[in-house]
Amino acid sequence: MPVKYLTPDYSQTLRWNDILTSMYLLLYLSFLYYNNLILSIGHSDSLYNILGLAALEFIKYSFHVSRTKTSFYKHHAKDFIKNVLVLLLLFATIYVVAVLFGAPILSDFEETCMFSLIVTTFTALPLCLYFGGDNTVHMFLSLASYDGSDVQKLFMLKLRLTLFGAWLGAIVIPLDWNRPWQDWPIPCSVGAMVGYMVANFVTSLLQHQYFAKFIRKTGKYML
Repeated sequence: MPVKYLTPDYSQTLRWNDILTSMYLLLYLSFLYYNNLILSIGHSDSLYNILGLAALEFIKYSFHVSRTKTSFYKHHAKDFIKNVLVLLLLFATIYVVAVLFGAPILSDFEETCMFSLIVTTFTALPLCLYFGGDNTVHMFLSLASYDGSDVQKLFMLKLRLTLFGAWLGAIVIPLDWNRPWQDWPIPCSVGAMVGYMVANFVTSLLQHQYFAKFIRKTGKYML
């Protein structure tokens, strides 16, 4: 059954998903940092890590559906191809936007592709899973001014903060510090991950606030 508004069980499940996302991204980034693997971001060596993060998005969505028995968007077999095409389209769009913002067109093709894959994993993939391809495209086209449902607004916040984190990471690239981690696309990729991590933490707090109001109003508590 589709849902457009936050209900207690729906909100609680999303909140736990968001908390777990913040935790495993913090652990992942800490692991990369303490093992001097930050420099591998942006190279094909990190492809399996990104695919693992994408797999976690599928696992979270499956848990969400199994726990709530509801979803905003009901998937059909015929929509699979559409969602794949939307993901490819947005992947290419992110690549082009990165080039327009100064990324090398061909000389760092692998690095720019990996950056696009990271951003797609944390933005387009969750949106396609929860809302379908058409809604995903609409949300990307409505970044500046979007007025959707309560659930969509939470995901829009994640989308905006992830893209903002990627943009913010670019600030350190031109600085004359001569640090290896300043190379494209390391700062932007890390910025996107941090942005997504922070976004999930913020949305978990927002849903906690909503859930606290529900408890005060009804006196009921739900796990």
